[in-house]
Amino acid sequence: MDEQRAALADVVATALAMGLARYLAYARQMDKAEARRVLADELGRLRGLSYAELSGRIPARPRHVLGIVRVVEEPEEETREVTAESGMIYQLASQVIWDGKAGGDIRILVAVDDGGWSAYKPLTDDFILAPDGSFVGE
Repeated sequence: MDEQRAALADVVATALAMGLARYLAYARQMDKAEARRVLADELGRLRGLSYAELSGRIPARPRHVLGIVRVVEEPEEETREVTAESGMIYQLASQVIWDGKAGGDIRILVAVDDGGWSAYKPLTDDFILAPDGSFVGE
């Protein structure tokens, strides 16, 4: 009976420790300096793409269904995970949208979080690319 209690106590202790570890991982503060570096790297990667490549990610013009309902497709969000130097895994999300009229400037938005509480308020940055390949406002 003592062996069974000891085995049960080990199982309970392990389960509690695993639950606590998950809670602590979720509740930790995101390393904002490292997250900014991850964000800057992603912005740099996207800045290296051409206007044609980036504008190709924007959904086609709005379409009509049954001639009466106008459906505007939402821009696709590209998501991926990146492992930083510290071993922390960050989630990146990027969107490309028209920054005004279709065929004109495009805005590229990027957000980064570590999957914890920062997912509710990720770090973000963006840039605007003109059709001639120049960066607007820079």
